[in-house]
Amino acid sequence: YLICRVSGQNAADWMSGNHGVGFRISGGVSIETALYDVNALVKQIKDEIPNITWILLGISSGAYGDRYNSPHSILTNLNRACTPISTENVPGQPNWQTINGNGLIDFNLEDYPDRDLYSEIANAIHTAGYKVIAYMAAQGPTFLKHGETRAYDYNSKSIYVNSVADCNELTSGIITDGKCSPSARRWRKKVIDIYGNDTDSTLQLAYAELILREYANKFDGKEGRALVDGWWFDQGKYMNVPLAHEIIMEANPNAIIAFNKGTKIPLMNNNPPYEHFTGGHPNPITQTLPTDMINLPIIESMETTTDGYFESEGSYSLGHVFQMTNEKWNNGALAWDGDKTPRAIDWMSRVIKAKGAWTWNVKRSFYPYILHPEDVALLQQIYAGIPTESPTLSPTTTPTATATAAPTTAPTSRPT
Repeated sequence: YLICRVSGQNAADWMSGNHGVGFRISGGVSIETALYDVNALVKQIKDEIPNITWILLGISSGAYGDRYNSPHSILTNLNRACTPISTENVPGQPNWQTINGNGLIDFNLEDYPDRDLYSEIANAIHTAGYKVIAYMAAQGPTFLKHGETRAYDYNSKSIYVNSVADCNELTSGIITDGKCSPSARRWRKKVIDIYGNDTDSTLQLAYAELILREYANKFDGKEGRALVDGWWFDQGKYMNVPLAHEIIMEANPNAIIAFNKGTKIPLMNNNPPYEHFTGGHPNPITQTLPTDMINLPIIESMETTTDGYFESEGSYSLGHVFQMTNEKWNNGALAWDGDKTPRAIDWMSRVIKAKGAWTWNVKRSFYPYILHPEDVALLQQIYAGIPTESPTLSPTTTPTATATAAPTTAPTSRPT
């Protein structure tokens, strides 16, 4: 399964010269995952941005590895609130509107069936003619990057978890104020039970063998059609890259993989021979806005390729840019509207012309749960401005600003 370039036969060729849209859904038990209307999402895509080729959607809850949008045989049983439930039309049980309207918070999650929201969306997206790239937070349930204070149930942040009681029990009375994450602690204990220790390398091994493998096999296509065509791993520094590649290739040899690991600017094949397309992450938004000229070398590096691919150690990775429409990854004000729209058109046009790939990450709206209308309107404006024959802007609209900071190679994450 090593990645060697054969003209016209590379696994990532379907991305070359095409573009898609990424977004997040907060995983676990919530009103969003309980009531999410998959048909409304698909209708919006088909009606308003039909020319995309893929969606990039998180199985994990954005950059957080403690919640997921699909049931898991271990995680769901360890921490019931970490994967979705279906609350509608359950005999003898209140639906979400009743639960919410009556202020009920201490209802029994086990009384409700699982909802495999990710499978629902992936099936519907494929039926509509699009492909699916799965986003995964590689730091896993123990938060190898951020630490357990960022977990959904730390210090009773979740109304479905009594962290005071659970932490007291899990730590044998050492932590009595709820300042731990029961979900992280239970996962760590499970890893110790299975592997005998909880070192970082063992936690990475457990993430690959116990979490990733189950999801890769669930969406592997052995029942006639793969539900996941590609994988994009955040926090690649905190995972076992060779093992993740092996597990995915065993499940679906046609799947393609990218890792947010290594140099961000310019684009390059950072993880040979394990990546099929580049992570494409811009300079971290904690340092510069996505529109900053510091990201221009990403575009220019694409134009140095002959067919969109970057070679390293005899393997090839398709150049892919993963940009955001807003000043933050999944919320905030639009970054590319107004006088910045010509730059968005210019940069995207140049990448597509160079046979690379482009994903716009957009924020979602609530009530209904669809892509945010202002983000979609911006995408329509950008797409309309991309010429089909000569996708470059005139010199009067080419940006000339200078970068404001030096790029970083440090891995970054995005908020849910």
